[in-house]
Amino acid sequence: MKLVAGRRINVIALFLAGCLLATGCATARKMTYGIIDKGKTLKKSIVLTPAVNSSGCAGKDCQNIAVAQLRAFLGRHCHGLIIVDSPEIREELEEIPRLPSGRIENLALAEFGRIHGLGVVLELSIGEIECLTGKRGIWGFRRTCMLAQCSLYVRAFDVETTAVFLDRLVREAVEISEYDCNIIKKGDGNNNEIADRLLAKLTPRIGKMICKGLSDTPWKGYIMSSSDKTYSVSGGTDAGLATGDVLEVFQMSEPMEGQGGQVYWVPGHKIGEIRVTKVQRDRVEAICLSGHDLEKSICVKLKR
Repeated sequence: MKLVAGRRINVIALFLAGCLLATGCATARKMTYGIIDKGKTLKKSIVLTPAVNSSGCAGKDCQNIAVAQLRAFLGRHCHGLIIVDSPEIREELEEIPRLPSGRIENLALAEFGRIHGLGVVLELSIGEIECLTGKRGIWGFRRTCMLAQCSLYVRAFDVETTAVFLDRLVREAVEISEYDCNIIKKGDGNNNEIADRLLAKLTPRIGKMICKGLSDTPWKGYIMSSSDKTYSVSGGTDAGLATGDVLEVFQMSEPMEGQGGQVYWVPGHKIGEIRVTKVQRDRVEAICLSGHDLEKSICVKLKR
């Protein structure tokens, strides 16, 4: 009897210890989440532009389709992004000057980005479809077959500094017939069906890389105009800004010349703060809390 009673006591003790442990873990998790909470997260405005100097996997139409598909993917899966797009925006992007190397001129890109309140500009390039021989199937039963391969390349420019902070290339291949392979090698025409199959594999892969690469970048806005210490700032309800939010203002420092004739802005130090008093869809009105000559800033960021 004493042995049975002792076992019951042990079971009850273990049960109570388990409850305390579970409660403690839940409390610890709650405390941890409170410590690592990054606070309010704002959506970043981005624009996607195709690379002008790329011939495209199946002509210009294919390149435009790739841009449209990637834009749609980001809109569906990257909830922290605002995809800026309009016929006027596309026309302005085409007019941005380029260096002899074909790369977009940084300063012109930064000016365009600030005018439209962008945080990031994405440049997309898609390569030609190539035919090659490869092996497909499970190990031990692999067979030689014809493959069509294409690459998708994306470069992300930070509007504040004009620096490239995301530079990714992905390749994908699909199985094709020998007849289609011969057509690709001869360059007699564009196979839209093959291009569609390749893009269906390429755009989700590069899209996920973009979502991950931009997830940790902070929101940035720009002072568009000022009058008597009242400032109009890019970003509004779409981005998640609200009345009462305090924005830190950062100085525009001297530019620094890099390789290839590109010019970069070095982030300056904080020169003041402004508080949001009125919010619209794509911009806010704010008043000065501290500092002066804030309209000469390089950007504003949400105060944590």
